[in-house]
Amino acid sequence: MRLDSNYYDTDHPEQHQGAHGLCVEEFGNPKGVPLLCLPENLGLPRSPLTPRLVDPKYFRILVVTDQMSCLAHQRNPEGVWFEHLERLRRQLGIDKWVLMGFSWGANLALQYAQAYQEQVLAMLMGSVFLAREADIDWWWQGPAHMFPDLHQTLCEQLGSEDPTSMRERAYNDIHGNDKAKCLPSARALINYLRELQHESPVSESNGTWSNDAIIRGAKLLTHYDHHNYFLKENVILRRIDNIRHIPARILQGRFDPLTPPRQSFDLHRAWPEANYQLIPASAHSWHNPHYGHAVRWALDQLKRAIGPRLTVATSPGR
Repeated sequence: MRLDSNYYDTDHPEQHQGAHGLCVEEFGNPKGVPLLCLPENLGLPRSPLTPRLVDPKYFRILVVTDQMSCLAHQRNPEGVWFEHLERLRRQLGIDKWVLMGFSWGANLALQYAQAYQEQVLAMLMGSVFLAREADIDWWWQGPAHMFPDLHQTLCEQLGSEDPTSMRERAYNDIHGNDKAKCLPSARALINYLRELQHESPVSESNGTWSNDAIIRGAKLLTHYDHHNYFLKENVILRRIDNIRHIPARILQGRFDPLTPPRQSFDLHRAWPEANYQLIPASAHSWHNPHYGHAVRWALDQLKRAIGPRLTVATSPGR
């Protein structure tokens, strides 16, 4: 199925790429219910399959394609990011939209909804990352229990004999002045994460990513990680009352090595009104057929909750 698309840049609407904007690609029904697909990985590209899980006749699908320039702000990056989302929403004349996010995208969806709950029609989240201290510690050390070979390889590539020092070593190598360490460490980290998601490694030699893109992605990822994702401890669960009224569905792979079920389960315990589904024979990535089927089913359920509305758009500039 071919999906026609339009491109938007929140700083430069006439261009596909901008210096500081948030680039978004649009698919589906221009008069449909707006659905915002948030990026699932910090520093990694989105999957082109995302819009194909969504009904293009019912939804106006908006997929964030470039987050890096907007997220690179040193101060209050989420505030800047959400300002760009609000600018986009007003630019497109959207009153309310559905939020769809996996992993980091689920974190962004929760943060945005808690700040702008009146603009959120419904939510679909998967592989939830809450960015608490325990969640970050697991992200670095937990996969070693499930993929000890991959974890050991990363330790060796970072030159870290002590696995507990991996996080600091990766940050120092990638953000330091030693160019001989920057690219190898950046590539090792990015490819480790891709392998945990059963995706092929990237490199400039095989034409998948340029060296600059690998470094840029790893710097963004480790910058956020170094600052605990700019979130106070457990702040998302402490603000859950802000969004308790929003129809929501939470999906989780049973064998997720990066964001294990503990996080999504804690979210559901704090927010029992949200439907929760553990997906058997699934890990972190929704590329798994079981996960993909669950996404489509959850979207169908949200469509029933929303109803046969052709549009929730208003006039531009609201």
